[in-house]
Amino acid sequence: MDKIILLKGNEQIEKGVEEIVEEAKSNDFYYFHRDSSYALLKELRDRLEEAGFQIGTFREVKYGLDEKDYLYELHII
Repeated sequence: MDKIILLKGNEQIEKGVEEIVEEAKSNDFYYFHRDSSYALLKELRDRLEEAGFQIGTFREVKYGLDEKDYLYELHII
């Protein structure tokens, strides 16, 4: 099973799509490491919507000048 790298504080936690969907709550923000598969992140977004959640934001966030200085953000409304 493929894993997504979830960022929580200074920790990097690997979780599967199903795990994240099961733990999801309204008004949650998730941040994912840039090495996470974009295809898996899109699958996660789709699965959350199928589970009845509304996605407010799903984007790439740049935090520095280097092209490797980014992460992914997902906000459930």
